[in-house]
Amino acid sequence: MGTTRAVDLNGKIFGNWTVLERSSKKTKSTASAYWKCQCICGVVKDVIAHGLVSGKSKSCGCKASEAIWKGHGEISGRYWYILKKGADQRVGP
Repeated sequence: MGTTRAVDLNGKIFGNWTVLERSSKKTKSTASAYWKCQCICGVVKDVIAHGLVSGKSKSCGCKASEAIWKGHGEISGRYWYILKKGADQRVGP
C-alpha cells in the first residue's frame, strides 16, 4: 500500500481564506486534514483541506450577502418588463 504524504498548506491563499496552521480537529478519514484558516473578514475557522484545494470552500460565507440580488436596477429594462408582465398575468389585474 502507498503512503499518503501531507501537503503543507501554511500561508497559502484559497479564495478568501488564508491558511494559518494545521488544525488539531480530527477527520474521519486519514486522507484529509483540517486547517485553521482566516477569512478576509477576520473570521477564523477550521476548514477541511479538500474543500480548500478543490475550491469548494472559498470563504466563511461573509461574501454570500454580497451575491444577493439587490433589485431590478441590476437587470435590463426589457428583462424587467418581461418578468413583471409574467407576474401580472399569473396574479391578475
